[in-house]
This record gives sequence, structure tokens and C-alpha cells, in this order.
Amino acid sequence: MAKANRKFRLRDDREAIVGVGTLIVFVATILVAAIASGVIIKTAYSLKDQAERTGLAAKQEITGGLKIIDVVGDRVNPGVAVAGTCFNCIRDVYVTATTWAGSDGINFWTMKVHWTGKSQNVYLSQNPSGLAGNQFVASATTFGADTSDGVASGGWQPNLAPAPGQYYVGNDLIMKIKIDTSSPPGSGLGENGIAPGTTITLDFIPAHGPPVEEQFTTPNDYGNARYIDLTNT
Repeated sequence: MAKANRKFRLRDDREAIVGVGTLIVFVATILVAAIASGVIIKTAYSLKDQAERTGLAAKQEITGGLKIIDVVGDRVNPGVAVAGTCFNCIRDVYVTATTWAGSDGINFWTMKVHWTGKSQNVYLSQNPSGLAGNQFVASATTFGADTSDGVASGGWQPNLAPAPGQYYVGNDLIMKIKIDTSSPPGSGLGENGIAPGTTITLDFIPAHGPPVEEQFTTPNDYGNARYIDLTNT
């Protein structure tokens, strides 16, 4: 009888050991599943953040560019010799522009204009002349810009203190950009004006979004007109 009782107790011990082992495996499975879930969730959030950044960058690249409306050359005084400008040449170039619909807009303060002309290859920055009340000042290193009606609006507040103000342009604004091509450098680019039959390339390079290239070739004869349409020429 003692042997039977001893044998029965051994059988109970073995069943208990199997139960504990199963419990350990079950707990280990839960822990592994929890760790795996944490890794998956962390990866998902990381991919989400990366996707949002990529989407924002793609939006800026697609919609962040400048929209060129027209390009006009100004001879200032046709038939009259102007100091620092070849006779009857175009002295100033005006570019009318806005931003594309859906764009986040462009900060003109950080935008560069790359001018490639007959004798100059320069990068121009926004002229901080708003506090002087004249946004159309341009020089050998700067371009002038203002709204088409000369009225400050929205993010375009050049005379806002502290200097240099705000130069943010959304698609609710139409801007005019001025480039002075006259000589000597300091008053203009140093091109001595633009003669007939000259090819010029302008690259507008914002801090965000694609650069926009505008190339034009001036007519072979300006005639008596003061303003020369250079759009898509």
C-alpha cells in the first residue's frame, strides 16, 4: 500500500511540472508578442512621420514654385541717351509673378534670382528697402519687388518693424519684380542695358520648391516703343 501511495504522488509531481512549463511558455509567448507589438507600433509611427515629411516635401516641390505671368523690358527714355545704359537699350526688366494655387507661398527674403546675361552671371537677393518706402530699388546685388498695386497685404509687409519687415507672398498677391541692368555696378547689374537680339536667362530660386527658369531673347529692333514685351520670346 505504501508503494501505491508513493507512486501516485510521483504522478502528481510530474503533472505539476508539465503545468508549470506550459505556464512559462504561455508567459514567454505573451512577452514576445508584447515586445513585437511595441516594435511594430514604433515602426508604424516612424513610417507615419516619415510619410508626412515626404508628403510635405513633395507638396512643396510641386506647388511651391513661382508662377511667371509676364516679362516686360523698360527702355525708360527711348531716343534719349541714359548714363550707364547703351543708347536705346532696355534698362530695367520687370517680371510680374504670383504663386501657384495650393502653394504655401514664397518668402521673397530668402528667394534668389540668378541672372545669366551677356556679360554678367550673378545671384540677386531681395532689397530690404521697405522701411525707406521704396520696394522697387534694385542694384548690382539686389532685385526690387512690390505688389502690383503697391499696397501691403497679408504676409507682404516690407515696412513692418523690426527691419527688414515681412516679404511673404501667397497666391492672393500679384508681384512685380524689378531688375536694373544698367552700369556701372552699384547702380545696376553692370550689363550696360540689354541690346536688341540678346538672350537672357532668369532663374527664380525659392528656399522651398522648384526653381523656375524664364528665358527670353529681345527683338532685333525695338522701334520707338518704351516698353518691350519679352514674355515667351
